[in-house]
Parts: sequence; C-alpha cells; structure tokens
Amino acid sequence: MRLVPLAGHAVSQRFSRIFGSQDGLTGSSAAVLSVLGFGGGRGPGLGIAGRATHADLARRCMITPATLTGVVNTLVKAGYVRRERDEDDRRVVWLVLTEPGWERVRQIAGELRDFAVPITGSLPRDEEMVVRRFLTQVILHYACPEEEGAVSGGGASDAA
Repeated sequence: MRLVPLAGHAVSQRFSRIFGSQDGLTGSSAAVLSVLGFGGGRGPGLGIAGRATHADLARRCMITPATLTGVVNTLVKAGYVRRERDEDDRRVVWLVLTEPGWERVRQIAGELRDFAVPITGSLPRDEEMVVRRFLTQVILHYACPEEEGAVSGGGASDAA
C-alpha cells in the first residue's frame, strides 16, 4: 500500500508537466476536463458525457465543491467550459463542455494513452486487469469510506 500514494504522486507530477507545458492547464484542470468529457464512462462516478452539475462533478472528481470552483473558473476562462442554467429549474447550473473543450478532451485522451503505453504496453492483459481491479478497489474503498459495506467487486474491473 505504500506504493499507491507514491505512484499517484509520480503520475500527478508528470501530468502537471505535460499539461502545463501545452496550454497552462494543471494536472487537476486536465483531470476535471476529462471527467466532464467522459462522464458516461465505466466505473465509479458515471455521469452524462460533457455535462454535469458542480456538485456531481466534484463528487466524480473526488474533490470538494470549493476546490472545484477555482478549477472550473480556469476552464471557463480558457473557453473549454461554460455554465448554463437549467431550463426547468433555474437554481440548477450545468457545467457544459464547449467545442474547444471537446477538442481538448480528445487531445488529453490521446496524450493519456501515449503516456500509459510504456507501462500498459509491457504488461500482459491479465496482469493489467489485476492492477486495474486493485486500483479500482483502492479508489472505491478510500474515496467513500462511509459506504464501505456498500462497495462490491462486481463490475469494478471495468473502471479506470
């Protein structure tokens, strides 16, 4: 378990260097943009691709809504995200990807695939799945400790 935070820190630092050198995004901004774009993905935090409420996106990113506010402000200023009022309930504000936001999400996805190839490309598929299941269980267990008993292993191998 000591290796989990070390691996996370190493990956986070590399993400920050990659994204910061391109368009000034932090690793956190790129991660939030990706989660917003791939909201319909597999695993923990399913959502609507390209659209989320602030609270839902914070939950899916496993950060506080207050922390997310600064990241969203940066993404809005960059033109990647816009805020829209819900037509039926004006109290609800949606965070929506713009066309440049969608393009950046596609670029990030490609960069993440390229980033992972040296590691994932060297692992046999069955070993990759074991690592994926383990990391998913770590995320599910520690991200939602109050729901510890509610988390099951079913379907978790598809996450991440």
